[in-house]
Amino acid sequence: MVGHAAGTRSFAIVMDDPDASGGAKVHWVIAGIDGTVNELVEGARLDGTVEGLTTGKKAGYAPPCPPKGEKHRYRFSIYALDHPAPFQNGAALKDSLPAIAEHTVGRGRITGNFGGEQAR
Repeated sequence: MVGHAAGTRSFAIVMDDPDASGGAKVHWVIAGIDGTVNELVEGARLDGTVEGLTTGKKAGYAPPCPPKGEKHRYRFSIYALDHPAPFQNGAALKDSLPAIAEHTVGRGRITGNFGGEQAR
């Protein structure tokens, strides 16, 4: 995360699947990632972070898992925030997403494509 936005105190990540049936599904909401962090590695324990509920009403990361034969996009949006952690652990989407939006001073996104395997 080179070139942090001015006023960045922490980062938040929202991962969603815009191609899910019935509308976009949120797979992860995390905030409070220290503003000096410049990489995340699998299994890392990040002090001071909070996780909001997903569309499935669970806190934590739900990995990409599109239905067999379907190709879905998964968007990882990162937000630079002017607040250390703008919501509480277990916050509902109706609370966490507006709190992130209210404190955003910069953002970026990467999209990955998953699935699409054909039956043989």
